[in-house]
Amino acid sequence: MISLTIGANTVANKPCYGTVTVAWNNTTRSATFNNNVLPAVNAGDPSCTLVSGSINIPGLQIL
Repeated sequence: MISLTIGANTVANKPCYGTVTVAWNNTTRSATFNNNVLPAVNAGDPSCTLVSGSINIPGLQIL
């Protein structure tokens, strides 16, 4: 598991930003998201939920 700081937008284009804990696979060099919630940037806006997916970072190996 790693802590990853990331930004996203809701479908209504309301920004979210925060740090989430995600699974890291050192073999595929990818972080996997599964229902991670990011807080809204602006008070009163909805939060963002990263339902599922992954991001590949080919040059990163965590020791």
